[in-house]
Amino acid sequence: AQTESDVVWDLLLSNPNFVDGVPVFDAGHGNLAASAGAINTTTLAAARAAMRKQKSKAGHYLNLGPQYLVVGPDKELEAFQFTSSNYVPAKAADVNEFRTGGRTAVEPIVEPLLDEVSTTAWFFAARSGQIDTVEFAYVDGSEGVRTETFASEDIDGVKVRATLDFAAKVIDWRGLQKANGSA
Repeated sequence: AQTESDVVWDLLLSNPNFVDGVPVFDAGHGNLAASAGAINTTTLAAARAAMRKQKSKAGHYLNLGPQYLVVGPDKELEAFQFTSSNYVPAKAADVNEFRTGGRTAVEPIVEPLLDEVSTTAWFFAARSGQIDTVEFAYVDGSEGVRTETFASEDIDGVKVRATLDFAAKVIDWRGLQKANGSA
């Protein structure tokens, strides 16, 4: 499970080139914030708007909405405070639509590997039912680790061989947004 997780996170954090030769997160793809900013209503609204404005290959708006706010441990408190349903605004202008129970609520996901690349960056991801972003695949018939045991003549016991036929690939950037954040 850890190997599979590491492979998927490495795809997002290494920002590899997509099949078009452009990095997955790039201004040309419309999924990289133009300026750094902390997690707040302004930066979240800008990332949501950019995600909503993504177009299909045929040029039609996809109207995607974020489901997950992905952060590293250094941004965990900020992410959970900002998405908490316990926050009660004093006036209508302070309503945070991204909180739990809000009109466009997002769920925080905390991944320690993010802080190895940036302690300030954060991501939005659409739910998988809206658009496929990262393909997580096994060789047909080999889901998970496959083990085989062999009788051994050179040791007292058995030998065990474990194999994992797994791969992951970013198949669409439109359901992902990245902000470089700030301290």
